[in-house]
Amino acid sequence: MGHGKLWYGLFYCLVIGIIFMISTVVKSLGIGLFGVDFKNGYEFAGTVVVTHVAFGVNLLFLLKKWNAGIKNILQRH
Repeated sequence: MGHGKLWYGLFYCLVIGIIFMISTVVKSLGIGLFGVDFKNGYEFAGTVVVTHVAFGVNLLFLLKKWNAGIKNILQRH
């Protein structure tokens, strides 16, 4: 949209992380949905959430840098 907000990036990355944790990829690894059968049950999900949050924050900062000076798509004429 031109200029993002932090919560847009966080929401986007968390949705992608949740979709990943319920996908067939995780089931094929043999660790169950959300990785509950992996070690203590929370380590896989915690790692996925932390890495996707880092991705979302980095994506936000890159987009802010690359789109500096460009008007928001809703404000363009």
